[in-house]
This record gives sequence, C-alpha cells and structure tokens, in this order.
Amino acid sequence: MLSPLRGEQRVDLIASRSLEWLLDQRTPSGLWQFFNSNSDSRPVNIPPDADCTASALLSFLEWRHPGIHICKHAQQIAAHRHKGLFLTWILDEPKASSVYNVDPFEVDPYVNANVLLLHASLGYKIPEVEPYLRGHLRSNPFPPRSRYYFSAALFIYLILKLSQLGPTLLDRLDRELCERRIYALLADSKGAHVDILDLALTLTAAALSEMSRCSLVEAALNTLGGHQEADGGWQAFAFFFGNLTFERPPKLTYFGSRALTTAAALEAYNAWLR
Repeated sequence: MLSPLRGEQRVDLIASRSLEWLLDQRTPSGLWQFFNSNSDSRPVNIPPDADCTASALLSFLEWRHPGIHICKHAQQIAAHRHKGLFLTWILDEPKASSVYNVDPFEVDPYVNANVLLLHASLGYKIPEVEPYLRGHLRSNPFPPRSRYYFSAALFIYLILKLSQLGPTLLDRLDRELCERRIYALLADSKGAHVDILDLALTLTAAALSEMSRCSLVEAALNTLGGHQEADGGWQAFAFFFGNLTFERPPKLTYFGSRALTTAAALEAYNAWLR
C-alpha cells in the first residue's frame, strides 16, 4: 500500500521496520503460518501454509528487500502441488498431516489465486492454475466454495490483479463477467450495514477492470469516506474464517482487523483518486 511513496524517508522507515517484523515471524522452516509463537500466546500446532507465505513474500518482493531469498521460497511452495494446483499446507513429509491434523491434499481457489499472484510476479508460469481459476470465476453459484474465504469481491480482486500480470488469464467474456459481478456488488453496497472491507476490495477491482467512473463508483467512494472513523482508520470486518486452532469440536472463528480494512480503503482511494 505504501509502495507508491517509496523513497520518502518516513515511509521507507515504516516499511523497513514492518519487513523486519515479518522476518521475525517465520517458522523454523523459514516459511510463514497463520499463528506464530512470537505473537500469539496460545500454543497452536499448525504447519506453514502457502497463503500466508505467498502474502509475506509479495511484500518483500514489492519493497525489494535483500534479507530473504524470495525465489527459493516460491519454489518451495511450487513443490507442494497436486495435479498442478497449489496445496494449502506446506508439509515436508506426508505423515506430517496426521501430526497437524490437516488434509495434505487440500486445494483452495482463493489460496491458489493468491499464490499464483506471487509466482506470476516473479515471472513463473504454473499453467494448471489458470484454467482452474477461470472455472471458479464462471461458476454458479458464485463465489467459489472455500474453507477460509467467503468474499466474492476478494476473488474478483485477485483474478483482476492476476490478469494484469498474465494477459492470457481472462478473455473478453471473462472480463465482461467480472464487470457485471462488480456492478452487482456495488449496487448491493448501500445502507447502514455495509461491509467496508468488501466495498474497498470491490472499488479496487472496479478500477482494475477499467470500469468508468459511474454513479455507482461515486456513491461507493462517498460511502467509504463516510465510514472513516475519527482517528483516521476504518472499522474491522471479517476477512476469512475457519477452525484454525483445530479445536474439537470445530469452533469457527472470523478474523479481520482495523489495519486490514484501512489498508484496503487506502488502496481503493489510490486507485480512483490519484
């Protein structure tokens, strides 16, 4: 989010401290997981995952941080695939799945979109993933089923981010489908109980689709601004969910933060008001 301001001393200092913090959150394997012992007091037995690792590596790539071998870790993720698709969990040995109580062959469309974004940014081609994602974009009902994510806006946002790096991902009909879905999401984002995180992702997706600045976009930008709180941030909204502590019986929990919503809102403003 701060990368357009790279070169300004204060912004570079913020980014440097943030990236050093991210480095400190790695597991002994050098990868990332949702919970970590450094920041969470609960002992949680969860393996590294492709989703969190790809997101962290994208941050290092965007800021050209020299302290981590991005390509090496991207190849580690790519080594954990099933029928060409990225697996959610990065397990060194098949038997580790029973230790962690996870499905070693779990494949998730949102995770695959996010991980492909990293690989496409590095110039790597994973040909099996593109048709898999196109199939989910065209699916009905929509959005695609996921054990962790539920947002149609997020999936379209990821697909359109990917389409900027891989022009073969979407054909004309797919782009028209994305635009129709975005129009529908903007039309539904009215009233007092708007999910601001979803709205921000929808606005950025609209800009990525090169949608014209129509009345729906103007109304959404006004709604976004109207929900900014006195301290400058935005309210927390759920980003993903799951039984990520692997409790028995399963206990679904929704996760989000004010920082995440605020970052998404700033990205939407940057897309439309720069």
